Amino acid sequence: KGETPKEAAINGRAEIGFADLTTTLVDVVVFVPIGFMGGIVGGFFKEFGLTIATATLLSLVVSFSLTPMLASRLYRQGETLVATKGVYFLFERFYRRLETGYSRLIGWALGHRAGVLLSSLILVVCVIGFTAPRLGTDFIPGSDQGLIAINLETVPGSSLLKTDAVTREIEATLNGIPDVQARVADIGEIVGGFGSLPHQGSQFAQINLFLREKRGVLGLGGSGKRSRTDLAIADSIREKIMAIAQKQGARATVAAVRSVQGVGAPVEIQLRSSDSNLLANYATEALSKIKAIPGIRDPDISLRVGKPEVRAQVDIARAALLGVPSAVAGSLIRLSLTGNTDSIFHEPEKGSDLPLRVIARPEDRATPAQIADLYLMTDKSGSPVSLGDVATLTQAVGQNSIERIVGMRYLTLTAYLEPNAPPDTQDKILASLKALPHEGITIYPAGDAEIIGENIPYFVSALGMAVLLVYFVMAALFNRLGVPFVILFALPMALAGAFGALYLTKESLSLVSGIGMLMLIGLMGRNAILLLDYTNTLQTQGMARNEALKRAGATRLRPILMTTTATIVGMLPVALRIGEASEVRAPMAIVVIGGLLVSTVLTLFVIPVLFSVYDDLVQNLRRRKNSTGNS
Repeated sequence: KGETPKEAAINGRAEIGFADLTTTLVDVVVFVPIGFMGGIVGGFFKEFGLTIATATLLSLVVSFSLTPMLASRLYRQGETLVATKGVYFLFERFYRRLETGYSRLIGWALGHRAGVLLSSLILVVCVIGFTAPRLGTDFIPGSDQGLIAINLETVPGSSLLKTDAVTREIEATLNGIPDVQARVADIGEIVGGFGSLPHQGSQFAQINLFLREKRGVLGLGGSGKRSRTDLAIADSIREKIMAIAQKQGARATVAAVRSVQGVGAPVEIQLRSSDSNLLANYATEALSKIKAIPGIRDPDISLRVGKPEVRAQVDIARAALLGVPSAVAGSLIRLSLTGNTDSIFHEPEKGSDLPLRVIARPEDRATPAQIADLYLMTDKSGSPVSLGDVATLTQAVGQNSIERIVGMRYLTLTAYLEPNAPPDTQDKILASLKALPHEGITIYPAGDAEIIGENIPYFVSALGMAVLLVYFVMAALFNRLGVPFVILFALPMALAGAFGALYLTKESLSLVSGIGMLMLIGLMGRNAILLLDYTNTLQTQGMARNEALKRAGATRLRPILMTTTATIVGMLPVALRIGEASEVRAPMAIVVIGGLLVSTVLTLFVIPVLFSVYDDLVQNLRRRKNSTGNS
């Protein structure tokens, strides 16, 4: 137009300033609710939401100050920006054809409004209806943390030496695996949060495999790094370990520890009852029931047979008759079986004291009968009294632990999922448990399912608040109540793209993908705002509506494609899982990329059609109002 660089910078900034202000405020009001969400969700993303909102506001300041100043310095008056050769020339020629074709397609869409709207509606409904029920659910996606937990349980009552021997046999099969950097074995316990519920006892053992650092997504990263995932490595060793465990009469699980929050199995269900026998019987029956469900691997319950023990039932009347206090019987049992260290052996030469353990000889405490023969005291007549004279001793198996919650006994049922398990597997497990007679038993989803249930209200409230704030901001800036509704129609299109992208990449609905959908609320309206803002400007200059829509589409096509492409390219490294723990962030990027791709394509045609329908309704209402007023 012959303007100086300074004038062009100022006028260019002013031309798109309103749209830039609107899109920036829309982004801010979307991220603010994320920062103030309650529950675990708010704890995870408070800093994220507030940081993005602050950075977005600062970028607005930069776009109104630094960017125009740099533009006025970089461009020289009289300089042409039209290339005549090279790659830029070829791209520009392609873009001009695209721009002309798009302008014609808008004209065609405005002439076939019903067909365009109906086909778009059918497409969105079909995509969401097909993909949403087939998506699994997670709290936070698991990531390759380079850790595999092998949990072993030998026959109840096994000694530490027996458990150690089986553990060493399993460890021997792990030698020579190049992807394993180190391993640690614990005999006598299974630590909770590493692929299992916590257990203690001489029959338990755990082997943790620490894997080498994972190679990059493009095979980069140098030598010494692994190319296989933790899941692939776990699958490759599972069969050998299971064979050894089965040969030794033991039980074993092999699992890659992928959960960020450190819990055990992905499926956890809590069973509660005030009747311990009823609870144990139901849990055993439930365990056998869910083993038949497809997609289930290594189902288990927290009920365990404990160590063999000797139980002494003191006959109070008999003990009183013989003058033996019950406490004496208990003290004798404790002294004989566990010993007493009250005695001290003093070594004057070394100047040290050594505790002495006083305990019955092993041959005098090996069986209940031998323990019954232990001397207690003399009775009133001076005759010796043994433990068996005042107590009945029986051999039994005790429980490892007694777990209670809100005054009720509970057991935990856990299971792993096969890699291709159906997304409704946990629902099938709950349905099968409720199908069993369970009077007196209460069934509670635990683990991730419990966390998801507790935090859904926070997420839904943040989603609703974000939509309302976006509407209020656009209504205030456009000074029209109907235009924001037209822009918000891009949201279902963005959600269709998000669900489709999650389905194609085999990702699940999670807290992270939900944050991506919240981001889409701000991003999806950007293109529509750019388009309709310039349409309103052209209409105020006297241009007809349809012509204004075509002109605005052609003029704003370049910034729409630029902003969309920049966002997608920026999200690609995250979606491609480049970097440590990138699996956790990948669903957010996949949602944004899928939502932007679909919403951008559909917005370029559907939003102009919707705006024309809205404008017709407004004009009809005005004509009716005027005709009513004149009459």
